[in-house]
Amino acid sequence: PGGIIVSNSEFNVGSWETLPLPEGVKPGRYYLYRAA
Repeated sequence: PGGIIVSNSEFNVGSWETLPLPEGVKPGRYYLYRAA
């Protein structure tokens, strides 16, 4: 729990928290999540 997932695919996992992208990263290119 609490691990960070970095992906080039979007996931819809109810227990994962979507995290904001770092400045300069275009939306839709990468996705960041925190596993719960």
